[in-house]
Amino acid sequence: MSNGQAKQYKALLYPVPAVGTPGLGVCLSGGGSRALTCALGQLSALTALAKSNPGAFGALLSPGSYLSCVSGGSWAGVNYTYLPSNLADANFLISIVDPDKLFLKTGAPLNPANMATIDPHCLGTAPQNFADDNVVKTVILVLSQIAYMYFDGMDDAKKQSLFGNFGMDLDALLALHVQAGIADYTSLFWILGVGQLILKGFGLYQSVSNQIGYANRSLSSSLAHLKSAVIANNPGLTPDGFYLVKDGRPNLIVNFNLKQSDADASPEIPVQATPVSTGIVGQSPDGTIRGGGSVESFAFASQFVSKAGGSATVGIRRDQSLCDIAGCSSAFFADNLAQGIRPYEATIVKEIEKVLKSLGIDPNIAPFLARLVMMALLDAKSFIVPRYNYWPAGGNGPNTVYEFSDGGNFDNSGILGLLAQTGANKIVSFINTETPVAKQDGYVVVDDSLPLLFGFRPYQTGKGYVSYGGFNPGDPLSYVHVFEDQNGAAFGAVRNGLYNSSCGGQNQDANLGTHPAFYRGEFTTVDNPVAGIKAGRKVEVLFVYNNRVNAWQNRIADPMLKMDLKLGQSANPSGALAHFPNYPTLSVHLVPEAVNMLAQQCGWVVNQLQGEIEALLAPATV
Repeated sequence: MSNGQAKQYKALLYPVPAVGTPGLGVCLSGGGSRALTCALGQLSALTALAKSNPGAFGALLSPGSYLSCVSGGSWAGVNYTYLPSNLADANFLISIVDPDKLFLKTGAPLNPANMATIDPHCLGTAPQNFADDNVVKTVILVLSQIAYMYFDGMDDAKKQSLFGNFGMDLDALLALHVQAGIADYTSLFWILGVGQLILKGFGLYQSVSNQIGYANRSLSSSLAHLKSAVIANNPGLTPDGFYLVKDGRPNLIVNFNLKQSDADASPEIPVQATPVSTGIVGQSPDGTIRGGGSVESFAFASQFVSKAGGSATVGIRRDQSLCDIAGCSSAFFADNLAQGIRPYEATIVKEIEKVLKSLGIDPNIAPFLARLVMMALLDAKSFIVPRYNYWPAGGNGPNTVYEFSDGGNFDNSGILGLLAQTGANKIVSFINTETPVAKQDGYVVVDDSLPLLFGFRPYQTGKGYVSYGGFNPGDPLSYVHVFEDQNGAAFGAVRNGLYNSSCGGQNQDANLGTHPAFYRGEFTTVDNPVAGIKAGRKVEVLFVYNNRVNAWQNRIADPMLKMDLKLGQSANPSGALAHFPNYPTLSVHLVPEAVNMLAQQCGWVVNQLQGEIEALLAPATV
């Protein structure tokens, strides 16, 4: 693949998908490390069920099904889908253990029942990478790379014009460098950070510090698809230049958004990235940005050159890789990370200087360059938002650079992207939220992602759930609406179903949090022009909601775990299990105990819902 100057390639185009063959889908919602951890337990349990009873459960995570992910759910989904062949599921996933057998013992050998230990190849190690010292090291590495790439790409004349006057005020120099395109590099901050923090430990990210490119492999699907759809049209490419999907995995969909403008409140247009293709099905609310299909994924963010038949000639300057789709899908965390490193600013700048000098940067320029990049990162939020070139696959350009945003900024459930890209009509939707099911002023209150799916605004104190009244360009989130709802009946059934299942029946408010929160129902799609979803599809969804489950935790006998649960669920939550199981989204650093306990509960819940899953997957009767 190309790193540095743009090279031309031929990329297949894919039209807007038809409704397609009915199929199965699993959705992993967003929520940072909490969502990744929930997904670890859920994928582990579903995998074990498929192995023990392939006739009943095998189809759910098969190559014929779909895995639609958002934000933290994408961290899990990308690693799970592309897990290298030298890493086994036995190490990457966990074994679900009966709660009465769980214990906490530090320094003990690896044991799936010991909540203090975790396999070094397990997905659950990723949240430990957000410890402060490791984050600082990662920021130093990433910013050094950005600074070096920025400097290395300049010719001597530009270097002289931009670096010639060291007496100029830094703010003025920053403005000068903004014009020179430093934002094109600092916007990679989170993308590279996700590569280092989330993907590298599983062999799915390799940085290239001395070139414009930052990952020396792009992404594709199977080897057969790669050869027929990519290499056949570009003989210079080889399989070694691509990450390929692990055999037997479902079809991955990673959800993020393209912003209609750079304004904070800009409407967002959903984008779906798959191993085969990436693009936009629908259009922006005002119709000015159109999708019309997708392009072979290795060529997303390329420069459009021309189109002929079912393919396009494109210019690629750097690889579109797994860190791009996982980073865009979780871009919400970029600003949080940038602000979190402010206390370490001076240390980071000095370390960047050392790295740049070791790479041969002029010692007189290195301090200035290190400070400049740090200023750009901290003083201008837009610099750390991912930015990519986009051209509509259904048209002939133009090439335009847009900001891209976290998938959870629009639909945090993953259902919208699944419906846009596939004919899935049976869905297991894991809502891995930080918001417990509750009742306020007589209303059952749930995660904000759920009302949006039915055309309602998030809960408002004193007003309850208010309908958007249809699609409205002045209310961009009104376009998340995918399911019909007559007078709140469908959404009300979901809310009440989650509440009653958690209580163990109707009118048992005192038992809220006793049992798994879930609801299974059939819904009908609406016409959604922004998502590209057509009306009239019948879709059955099993919602599984992250919530307290006393039926699980009350069986725990280990005194240390019982104490930690008590502290974590007290009026002033503290300790490793603070706010268990609804860890705050911004608490991305989770220690092994926190990961293991949440993953175990989520896996146990899946096992308790075997009957509901079987009923969902059962063939329709006439």
